[in-house]
Amino acid sequence: MTVGHQAPPSPASVSSSPALSPASLTGLTPEALQSLKELHSAFLRDRLVSEAAKRDWIRAFREGYTWALTLRVDEVLTAEIIANAARRVLADETFRRFALPLFRDISKCILHALRSERMPVGAVVSDTARTSIDALLQKPEILPEHVVRAIVEHEAVSTMLRDVLYQGLRQFNDTANPFFADWGLPAIVKRMPFGGGALLKSFESMRDEFDKRLEPEIRSFLNSFSKTATATLSGFVLSKSSDPRALELRRHVAALLYTQSMADLLAGVDDAAEAHIVDASAHIADACLAHGHSYEQLRTTLATWLHHAPFQTFAQWLGSLGINGEPPLDAIAEELWPHVRLVLGSPIAQSMYTSLTAEFYDSLIAQSNHG
Repeated sequence: MTVGHQAPPSPASVSSSPALSPASLTGLTPEALQSLKELHSAFLRDRLVSEAAKRDWIRAFREGYTWALTLRVDEVLTAEIIANAARRVLADETFRRFALPLFRDISKCILHALRSERMPVGAVVSDTARTSIDALLQKPEILPEHVVRAIVEHEAVSTMLRDVLYQGLRQFNDTANPFFADWGLPAIVKRMPFGGGALLKSFESMRDEFDKRLEPEIRSFLNSFSKTATATLSGFVLSKSSDPRALELRRHVAALLYTQSMADLLAGVDDAAEAHIVDASAHIADACLAHGHSYEQLRTTLATWLHHAPFQTFAQWLGSLGINGEPPLDAIAEELWPHVRLVLGSPIAQSMYTSLTAEFYDSLIAQSNHG
């Protein structure tokens, strides 16, 4: 029987035979090499998505993690590398074409989910977290003085304060002015046996005239007083920020928030408001990515974070951060396998296997033909 009529060796026997080499395969006929190429391609397509491949993946994932811990951090991660990669991946046009629509859709889904979330905020705030928040609330200078003054002394606050004071002065006049209050002169006149009605009418006419003259005087007074009052109020807020009652107010607000659900807190956000929030968030993200300062800030932040990392292995660096032990590598690999299998079994991956296998065997076929 000639060589051309011999059955081609299986891929398994090729890989397991130490004496077999590309040179020895050139002794096969082109037909046998073609058949072997097809068998090898089919073997790879099936083997790389099999249960055996899953076991290989889990083992390789663990071994890869162990190997990665031996690498030096500065050989893999630097602030420059990450910032430059972020700049390239999230370049203006790339972000607008691909990431921005995805960002909008994800933001919309998150906000919509929060609007229907009925679990109280406090359910996810542990006792330890509440202790930290309580300590934070005790810091009186948590808001800068200029921010407090800018808020309290704003014209809108002055207008609201003026309206509140106006209503208060009018109510005080109605209830405390002895000439017009029900308990004052009108009550005495009503008890007069003769002429009380006529005198009461004259009091009402006088009151109307008094009110007409009082109205512009009150408003004129409040226009100047409200500006002084807001400045006084901002100073009062700042000076009393460490007062026990102010602290109790901040605690009360925090305790109230703990009892509220996200649905309660976002009750005023309808579909139109949601669209505005998502749109504003997307434009802010777009502007941040378009601004060179954002990348410089990212680089600076990463450099600060990684300042202890140079010349250390990942194992040493993680240990310096207090990260010890090992994550559940097998479980993680198990969860990732369906996605890895999807990639390995994709038409693109299988085409690559076929192409690489063909490249090897076609070179042998070419040598055989020339031989």
